[in-house]
Amino acid sequence: MLVERQQRVFNAEPLHLDKNARPSETLQTIAASCLRQFRLNVLIDRRNGEALHQARVALRRLRSAFTLFKALLTGEEPH
Repeated sequence: MLVERQQRVFNAEPLHLDKNARPSETLQTIAASCLRQFRLNVLIDRRNGEALHQARVALRRLRSAFTLFKALLTGEEPH
């Protein structure tokens, strides 16, 4: 049972970003990946420490994306 639980963890998927995509499309792709990783890990048995860790990793990735794309999200000019 413990082995089965550990196998049901979802790591971040490789992202394939189009270098010609608009910044808003790129952010949308990254955010969707982060939310998918979070959602899949939260649905797993909450006693699974690794799944909860991966859910936290997903949220950190999302916060990092928001930081990188802050100018887009707030309408500010990039420095």
